[in-house]
Amino acid sequence: SYLKIIWRNYCFWHLFFHQLITWWLIHENYLKKSLFLTFALGGFYFDQGGYAAFFLSGGLVVNAGIYIINDYNNLTHLPAQTRLFQAITHKTIPILLTVFANVLGLLPFLSEGDSEVFWFSLAVGTIGGLIMSLLAIFILLPILMLKK
Repeated sequence: SYLKIIWRNYCFWHLFFHQLITWWLIHENYLKKSLFLTFALGGFYFDQGGYAAFFLSGGLVVNAGIYIINDYNNLTHLPAQTRLFQAITHKTIPILLTVFANVLGLLPFLSEGDSEVFWFSLAVGTIGGLIMSLLAIFILLPILMLKK
């Protein structure tokens, strides 16, 4: 009975730590850096398209983080650094394909400029957010995972 409680608490804190890392990826990468920085430095207006870009790119970066963390958790027979390296190398191509497919799919909306306000700000925010999220996924996430 006592061992079950210890095991349950261990599983809870283990999962909580991974959720905290994915939350940190969204908070640090989007609220403070990439999305709003893209609008501020580019001089673009942040409106409904920016909010939609926030949710779209936030969902994609959390999904990428979950992919890496899931592979890391499934490779239990290896040391921590090797697990992390293999998890990242196995998921690099799918993550990059997802990001570049979204960026290329939104490029036509940039051609209209500010005349299509919603679509232009959606494209600018999503492209800026996804490109900056690559830094968070491939640099900051491994650092946080190894500190564990």
